[in-house]
Amino acid sequence: MTKSTLSILFFFMLCMPMIWAQHQLRATFTPAENFEIAILYKITPQNLSYATHAKFDNDGHLTMALDSTMTSGMYRLVYAMPQEVYNFDLMYNAKEDIELKFNQETGLEYVSSEENKLLSQYYRTMAQIGQNIGKQYKKEPLDSLALIQLFEAQSAKQSEFETQSKDLMYMNLLRQTSVISPIK
Repeated sequence: MTKSTLSILFFFMLCMPMIWAQHQLRATFTPAENFEIAILYKITPQNLSYATHAKFDNDGHLTMALDSTMTSGMYRLVYAMPQEVYNFDLMYNAKEDIELKFNQETGLEYVSSEENKLLSQYYRTMAQIGQNIGKQYKKEPLDSLALIQLFEAQSAKQSEFETQSKDLMYMNLLRQTSVISPIK
């Protein structure tokens, strides 16, 4: 082999891990005609930092490369203006692709990404239990036994989600939002 051939081979060997390590965010938004561009920001304690952007195709599909410069953490996908209204947050663990579907009528659904699927399921479950607790507080007379059962169910679900999320990035978020029952 010549020196130039070895140099090229060495260069490709150095670049291959970066190419292999790249992940993607793939999304389908409907109705497609309502969406033009999406911007992805990294959420930091101080602010939002621009990460990347992409245009939607005519069918509402979007693909963003999540290259090796993008670190794990929380990100915000902005898909319309005003950006304070038309966005949602997602987790990127730098280990898996993220695929999602968004419909303006039915909302967000994660197709792939265990982190985001579990987090989404957690929020839905806890919101439902929270609604049931609110309904119980509005009932006259107040049913203390029903409230205790709801808080126990809430605590059990919290533990279940913490067990499912062991070794996932999302576990830290669950610990920060851990539900504490006011009734003992």
